[in-house]
Amino acid sequence: MHNTTSHSNWCDHNSGCYETSKKLIVECLEKSKEAHDLLATCGMHLPATQDVISDLEQFVMRYVYGDTKSKTLADTRAAKWTAQKKKNTIRLVPDQDSLHQHLAHTNYLAYLLKHYKLQNHLSQSAMDGIL
Repeated sequence: MHNTTSHSNWCDHNSGCYETSKKLIVECLEKSKEAHDLLATCGMHLPATQDVISDLEQFVMRYVYGDTKSKTLADTRAAKWTAQKKKNTIRLVPDQDSLHQHLAHTNYLAYLLKHYKLQNHLSQSAMDGIL
């Protein structure tokens, strides 16, 4: 997933959602209060809390992959797989472990952008599991 929390500065530091248009994601952010709410706490703290990861996961399911019906990422993966006429794992929604690592990295990048004046280095414990 691109670092959507800095939607005006589309850096490709954290790409990984195939078959997804940046333009469509930005349009969702411009139009949807829910999308903004789901991204609101991204980058506020290190490491990312479970609540932040859950909100980002919901954002990915709803606004990146357009699945508003599924309750879990596994359901989204299954629905997208079933909908593919020509099966291709590259176009499949990431599994939960892969996505959560990706979201932790996104949170880290958003943290750096939101705290750009930070003068102290991050402690090792704050970075565990991120990189």
